[in-house]
Amino acid sequence: MSNYLPNPLFAKAQANKDHTHQEIIQARDRIDERYHDFLIMLPQSVKLSDRSFEITPEQQMLGIYSYERGTYVSIEKPYVTVDGRICMARDEHREAGKQLSILPAKYEVINDVTIVSVTIESEIHGSVTGTIEVGSNGAVDRYNPIANAQTSAIGRALGFMGYGVVGTGIIASPDEIQNPYSVDASSVQQPQQNDNNSGKNRPITYRVQIKEPVGFNPDYSSYVKIQLETNQIATLIMPKEINNFAKDIVPGDVIKVKGWYKENSDRLSATKDVPFKEQRQQAM
Repeated sequence: MSNYLPNPLFAKAQANKDHTHQEIIQARDRIDERYHDFLIMLPQSVKLSDRSFEITPEQQMLGIYSYERGTYVSIEKPYVTVDGRICMARDEHREAGKQLSILPAKYEVINDVTIVSVTIESEIHGSVTGTIEVGSNGAVDRYNPIANAQTSAIGRALGFMGYGVVGTGIIASPDEIQNPYSVDASSVQQPQQNDNNSGKNRPITYRVQIKEPVGFNPDYSSYVKIQLETNQIATLIMPKEINNFAKDIVPGDVIKVKGWYKENSDRLSATKDVPFKEQRQQAM
């Protein structure tokens, strides 16, 4: 008995792709052309079924992939970045001769949880406060949790004022909905030349298997759960320079990637060199 993707699920995937395509067109129509550079696409995965199926090349081209946890289709959601929203707000107020003030962030600890609130006062839209939990859902960059939470709170407040809202339901920072691993710039930079007595900064090639769908950050860097040849599970962090490669890998792929592995955090930070993909669906 064949295990190919049923036609209704293929049609569902196509409908999801068509819908997000229309969202992108509407987003470009809704915001002034001056701010189109701040409009980015957030890759997301939509679950089609709890079952796994054999995926044809045509279906792969559509962005459909399948593994033991189910079958998904990759889509992109338009999102206006926080810096773009700030530009929109400041430009509107300057052109109208009105005041706009972003007040200093306030911090409050409730039940051992740190809450960041930022209030924005506008002579056009009134006063609005954006609030977010620091490190909510493990989503905020572990290296700059306070700064990232403050940025998210500003983005949320500006979204409540209507800036950067393009009809996709994403008002706050994408950190809150994607649970991304932010890339530590110091860990993904190309290795520097060392003297002959030291090779500590040299990257090592690792052979790993992709275990889950790839997640993407707003800056186009990405992250994914992997299994090393030692059978240890870790997180692979990929810089934005290899974003196209990251979009093409799915659970089950086996790749060879150069990078630096930190045992204390189980993180493998890839270099900017494009990894080599051996084959699909190979067991480690």
